[in-house]
Amino acid sequence: MKNLDEIILNSKRKIMETFFKIVKNDDDTFSIIEYFGPKKSLAQMMREGYKRFESLKSEINESYPIFDINDFKAIDSNTLIRKTENDLIKDELVKYLKYYDMSPALYETVKKLKELLISLSIKYPEYNTFSELQNVFNSSINSRSMEGSKYLTLFSTYVDQIYLYLEKINISFPRDLFDKNFNYFIALIR
Repeated sequence: MKNLDEIILNSKRKIMETFFKIVKNDDDTFSIIEYFGPKKSLAQMMREGYKRFESLKSEINESYPIFDINDFKAIDSNTLIRKTENDLIKDELVKYLKYYDMSPALYETVKKLKELLISLSIKYPEYNTFSELQNVFNSSINSRSMEGSKYLTLFSTYVDQIYLYLEKINISFPRDLFDKNFNYFIALIR
């Protein structure tokens, strides 16, 4: 097993061997492109707009030992900086917005689920996983009453539909995705 110093050294070596290019997008933002392909000379890579951002080596330390270009953002055509916590959360939420773009039915079903939880005064942000919420929901609703069985039926119908819509947009493990990230899905619903 590698110790932390070896991991840090390997991460710094990766930066020294990798080329990045900062490209201006149509909306005046900047994107970072990592070069993948056959090895070329440094002069040729520089002519094509790729650089080695050696300044990123200073980012790698005990608190951030493994380099990942996705943890950085470009602020201009020459400067990369580490993303803030807000940037990472925004990136995560944008990913879930794309799921809703691909499946409006998914959005509507999650909206119905959120409305059901709110109508029953269930504080969903308090739960880390959906399975925790589901267990509490199932045990707190009286299934013997007419009203309780109606809520249990609605809840299970919405959950099954959510899994189905996630499968339809080619999510490999929809139950795992929704279980771990249900708060992101629900937070995007107005």
